[in-house]
Amino acid sequence: MKKFIILILRFFVIYFLFESKNIYSNAIFPHPRSIVFVDNQLPNDTQSQYQNQEVTFVFCYSPYYNNWYWLKDDSGKYIKVMGLWKNKKIKGHSFRYFLLNKSSYDRVNFLESKCTKMFGDMYHIAQPSDGNFHASWHPFAFDDDTFAKGRIDLYYQYFKHKNIVQFTFTIFDHMLKNSSLYITTQQIEKMIDKNIQEKIQCLFSENKDYC
Repeated sequence: MKKFIILILRFFVIYFLFESKNIYSNAIFPHPRSIVFVDNQLPNDTQSQYQNQEVTFVFCYSPYYNNWYWLKDDSGKYIKVMGLWKNKKIKGHSFRYFLLNKSSYDRVNFLESKCTKMFGDMYHIAQPSDGNFHASWHPFAFDDDTFAKGRIDLYYQYFKHKNIVQFTFTIFDHMLKNSSLYITTQQIEKMIDKNIQEKIQCLFSENKDYC
């Protein structure tokens, strides 16, 4: 009887890990045998040759539900794209981004259309995964100063009383599906000035009622 109960418990654990539709089950890393490169699905005239490039999985994010799912193709294989992971520093804040190869606008459009087709209009934002089970949010980039819309985690160091205090803040652009396909470095700077600096002042304010 005890063995039977253990088997039943194992079954439910496995079922939960692979079938549950919550954010934790989505974090299961895709199996290598179930991967397809999105570049192979694009028209031939938008494909390019890759050398020494990195790859990333893609997930579909909903700012409305604050939830995401791995993006797959019609046969159920996890989608990957090629590019290069890079770092950006803006006004003392830094974040990672995934720089796509040429025809990047076509790629982002393609990925977002796949997202909405698979999960609905609320999941219209495609973002790269750095392989850390989504420890941070990163954007796709069309070039070093133009980024796809989505959610971005910015890393910040604040020096107070000779100590280094480290924070991670999140900014969004923006929830509306009909917003611009991309954001620029200048727009991110404005978001930092408007949102993050206020939070820093609040965190280090002597008057906590101010927050």
